[in-house]
Amino acid sequence: MRKMGRSPLAAIWVSAFLSAGSVLAAGPDGAPAVQRRNATSPLGTNLEWVRDFSEGWIFVDAFRASRPWVSGTASEWQDSRELKLDAAGWIASLEPGQVARTMVLTATRAYPDGDYVVLYEGEGSIQYGGAGIYDAGQSRPGRHVLRVDPARRGILIALTATNPANPLRNIRVIMPGGSCAGDPFRYASDPTKCAGVGPYRSFEADYATILFHPRLLESLRTYRVIRFMNWGRTNNSRQVTWSDRPKLSDARWSTEKGVPIEVMVGLANRLGADAWFTLPHRADDDYARQAARLVNRLLRKELKAYVEYSNEVWNGQFQQASYARAHGTALGLSRNPFQAQLFFYSKRSVEIFDIWAGELGEGKRLARVMAAAAANAWSSIQVLDHQNASRKTDALAIAPYFGNALGSPAEQARVQAMSLDALFAELETVALAKAVEMIRSHAAVARARGLPLIAYEGGQHLVGFGGTENNAAINALFDQANRDPRMGEIYRKYLDSWKASGGTLLVHFLHIGPFAKSGRWGALEYQEQPRAAAPKFNALQAFIERNPAWW
Repeated sequence: MRKMGRSPLAAIWVSAFLSAGSVLAAGPDGAPAVQRRNATSPLGTNLEWVRDFSEGWIFVDAFRASRPWVSGTASEWQDSRELKLDAAGWIASLEPGQVARTMVLTATRAYPDGDYVVLYEGEGSIQYGGAGIYDAGQSRPGRHVLRVDPARRGILIALTATNPANPLRNIRVIMPGGSCAGDPFRYASDPTKCAGVGPYRSFEADYATILFHPRLLESLRTYRVIRFMNWGRTNNSRQVTWSDRPKLSDARWSTEKGVPIEVMVGLANRLGADAWFTLPHRADDDYARQAARLVNRLLRKELKAYVEYSNEVWNGQFQQASYARAHGTALGLSRNPFQAQLFFYSKRSVEIFDIWAGELGEGKRLARVMAAAAANAWSSIQVLDHQNASRKTDALAIAPYFGNALGSPAEQARVQAMSLDALFAELETVALAKAVEMIRSHAAVARARGLPLIAYEGGQHLVGFGGTENNAAINALFDQANRDPRMGEIYRKYLDSWKASGGTLLVHFLHIGPFAKSGRWGALEYQEQPRAAAPKFNALQAFIERNPAWW
């Protein structure tokens, strides 16, 4: 057990971040914006969830993606006791014998080795385990140094005592290295890597304003749009009022509340990318208005804000679907429950569009997105024509995935018997054709109403469901297919077909993510994966390089 004295740190993380608000709004790190590689890009991407096992190196302060606290004892990982937390989620006090544990950086792939610095305030006792080995010689109260070996999978942080009058709080786990002031996309393991570029900025000294790991920025910089649906934990959200939102002062951004809008905007500003926001389905008007005001104030003026009411409100697996159905039925919008659901989605979308237009104005700064089910062009007609909603909509969006049906229980026996060659033949001759048919049908609906067709999500959809997700042979086949160079060729044809069939912006799902039975969504499986070893990512980048935006 190591005793901690009162921290000498004078400013907490949130104060530093808020003081940098104008910096984030002005441009990366307060410097003139670097040359954009996404100015003519036709593609965007969805981001992975912020979790302790995220494969992306998201924040230089790894604690922001830490696992929620778990109550236990010295000998028990978890017990039944509740933890007393303050409003921000820090441990306010511990019961006798109680230990509060969390984990950071538990991803299956390697993250940087080296010395990590743990900064904190307050008095108490912290122990470390897993990949984090405490270095007593370099540590002092308020600042601990951990020698980290990524092969040991994850850093354990255990609070074994805390002073209720001055509790341990504002814990930050700073990754090693830094960036160069002249290029925020360049990772520098030490000052020599910034020679000729600009002054070295260590993560420890500038974590509050650097915020995002340069490796993440570099891998994202070619995308025109970043969709923050997963960062906002939009699906099944319980947020209603503005006070429910995630805040900069929260201990972590990996909870069900998600990542603050300020941080989303900060990433868009760093990248010079347009920002796509998906508002919680239960959010009231004040929430929508406050969110719009915040975006209008912080987002760089040359960037566009996309606004969408929730995510896939047509999709019955999400709570937003039943919410819309109940409200649409109660309002008597249609005798058909599904149509009432779509009409309510359309109605509420327009209400939010009006609120955002009132704050950001109409035109180039705002894109109002109405989404529909890709497999059902009728759904597009319903949401766009209800009370002339298309007149206040800037784009129709769908998710034209390919390969969806191959994970169904009905196809299980046939797919299980497939060779990899047979699977690719199926994707090319059947699955792509179905996707093109969907795209063309929605493009016609959009075109008839003077709207562009965009994709809020898209890409391959090789994932089992309805029990098929537990079929080991199919999972192995789908994993192989997503790593095979032929998947890159399928993506090339898919993207070319999207363009030829009337689509404009396509926002791929997903940027980084491991392959598992729940899906193989990541264009990259892990942060440091070489482009040549990632066929989907390579195909996306090649499409960007060959196809400047055609609309």
